Amino acid sequence: MKLYSHGETSDLREHLAEVMTAAETPEERVLCACHDLGKATAAWQKYILGVRAESPHRHAAAGGIFAALLLLELNGPDAPEWALAALHAGAAHHTYLQELGSDFLGDLSLIAADPQVREFVLDREYGVASLLPEVPESALVAAWESFACLAPPVSPKRMELNRILKTALPPEVRLKAYLRSRSLLGRLCLQDHRSAARQSGKRVDVCEWRSAFPEKAFLPRPVRHFAVSDSPLARLRTRMREAFLSEVVEKDATFYFIDAPTGLGKTEAMLRGAELLRERGDFRRIVFAVPQVSVADQVYEDYFAGCTAAQIWNFRRREKTGEPATPEPRSGNGVDAQALEIEQHPFEEPYNVTTFNQVLLAMCHPDRNRCIRGLGLRNAVVILDEFHKLPQVILPFFFRIAREYAAQFHCRFILGSATPLKPLAFWDLEDLGRIPEEVTAPVYRAPEIDQRDRKSVV
Repeated sequence: MKLYSHGETSDLREHLAEVMTAAETPEERVLCACHDLGKATAAWQKYILGVRAESPHRHAAAGGIFAALLLLELNGPDAPEWALAALHAGAAHHTYLQELGSDFLGDLSLIAADPQVREFVLDREYGVASLLPEVPESALVAAWESFACLAPPVSPKRMELNRILKTALPPEVRLKAYLRSRSLLGRLCLQDHRSAARQSGKRVDVCEWRSAFPEKAFLPRPVRHFAVSDSPLARLRTRMREAFLSEVVEKDATFYFIDAPTGLGKTEAMLRGAELLRERGDFRRIVFAVPQVSVADQVYEDYFAGCTAAQIWNFRRREKTGEPATPEPRSGNGVDAQALEIEQHPFEEPYNVTTFNQVLLAMCHPDRNRCIRGLGLRNAVVILDEFHKLPQVILPFFFRIAREYAAQFHCRFILGSATPLKPLAFWDLEDLGRIPEEVTAPVYRAPEIDQRDRKSVV
């Protein structure tokens, strides 16, 4: 039973197999194999072949829900957490991570009632079962029966699934699942786009997903040297820099913090600290983020202008804007065409200068294209300079997300501020690497700070 995915020359099983190259775990294999399950209906097949002019139903949510039910049936380690991640990543592969309301799930009955879909799920020679030989037939049958029970809008099975995947999981587990969903969604969409293009007849290779984010040799930048001076200001600058680098060397933390008045060389200290972390922890890139584009320009020109392994990413330099999105054509995922031009992305080079927005959107935003960009932020030391300009109200959420992000994707954060940081207990920053306050506090009152030449500010 051959089915189609993106036109009359395509093959649905082949498409699913190509998308499965996005998976990094057995649980992710399940979702990738199921993500286009809704395309197996007789009505959708007519639409793919042009017999029907309009899409007969939504298909994305069905794949996510079936994958979640199958993962719960298999009951592996952290099954509810993986099921939650699979549910939302599967349902979002044409949109963004969100609550799945009644409108989103309205077409499930049409899919569950089609015997062709069930046959495709259980087919060991061609269907989903053939892509997951490690999954017992009994688990596939049980998951399909649960799916059929859940499909009607008034089904109590929906409430039960919602309880298992949401209300019964503590907030910290839901956060982990959200970040897993983002990572999985980014990889799934990247390979889905490539496979859709190939299945539509374009000459595109469906290669390993990391090929979109090639690891470049790290070429250290020329270190910026300050004018030799024995002035009080120079001594303060040296003392602060050495104290911060000592913290970086001696302490293994997720967050490192340096606060000092403007003009004491925080930028160079943070960059040297990031370079030390990179050498020690096998990080692949350094991302230097600032609040404003104009500040990014200044940092790039002052510290990276002669560095061949650096880029600045903002609207005036390197960011691709693309054309306005167009409706998805029958033959492929055309709506992704501009957003997936990621050969030049914000974190492509060993050194990357960008803005807070690019970093925070890549870390947290639910849009699938932001999730793809977030794949390039793995294995990075992220510097957030002028950190004090972030709104105080978001800091508790930032620290919580950044800590889990660092744990999942091998990152560290260096935070710089011209004003002292007063950590609150619920921020969970007990392991913060920072210069002791008794060292930094007197600096703000030092007479040489008030007497410095404003032209020497760096």
